[in-house]
Amino acid sequence: MYTTVVTIFCMCLKVMHVVYGVTVVEYKNLRESLLANYSTSIRPVLDQDDTVYVFTAFWLVDINEVDVVSQNLLTTAHLELAWTDELLQWNPDTTGIYTMYFKQVRVCQNNFNRSKFTVLFLLSLMSP
Repeated sequence: MYTTVVTIFCMCLKVMHVVYGVTVVEYKNLRESLLANYSTSIRPVLDQDDTVYVFTAFWLVDINEVDVVSQNLLTTAHLELAWTDELLQWNPDTTGIYTMYFKQVRVCQNNFNRSKFTVLFLLSLMSP
């Protein structure tokens, strides 16, 4: 009985990991400092002559309706657009923050018709 308890306790020790987190205040301070001089009307590259590469992906989910007579096709799809905003960069090693979320109106957006799209922006800093 005693060896079983010790074995289970030792196994639990192997699975434990230390997780570090940041406070809401630190998160807000970083967000405010990143957006302090940020403008959505400026292209998201440090050198304005550089090209902004946009990753696009389109997944057709469903064909809802086909009207052959009027030649209309109604579909449901998922459109993903992703690009690197060079103006929103921080060091995750010093801040402890690897991912930040912003509202659409606060970050640079590509010019496309957004009237029928719902877009969620996730800004993530991938460490090498």
